[in-house]
Amino acid sequence: MSNTTNLNLTKVNGTDAKSDFPSTYNANLDKVDAMAVDYIVEQGTSGTWTYRKWNSGIAECWSFTTTPIEASSSASGSVYYGDSSAISFPITFTAVPSITISMTQTGSTTAWPVVVYMSTTSFIIRVFRGAAVTTANYRFSAHAFGRWK
Repeated sequence: MSNTTNLNLTKVNGTDAKSDFPSTYNANLDKVDAMAVDYIVEQGTSGTWTYRKWNSGIAECWSFTTTPIEASSSASGSVYYGDSSAISFPITFTAVPSITISMTQTGSTTAWPVVVYMSTTSFIIRVFRGAAVTTANYRFSAHAFGRWK
């Protein structure tokens, strides 16, 4: 038998006795378990979202998508704003997650996004603008980070 370079796991080859396999396999599992490294237990995609669930309970999801923002007829002083519809996460968090968003826009009107509502299942983006505009499509990048268990 020989060992792997990095983790020093025992390799089993065709000439090793079948009776040695369970003890070799279990010894390798013990070495990996002793490292106590977090690992992904589930990952996938849902619509424009990609998500990962980690054994430790950490969960993260991210998306890059185009979202329409309704006409910004509401004003706060000389700044106009419009809200997205609720945007659902692809997973349910156990508590409200941390979320980071960024945006690219269409047209020449300066705009910036903020999250104005967030729950364990969804969030709403408000886009502020320097001028009133009709419904516009914005490309958002969102990354949410929290816990699933």
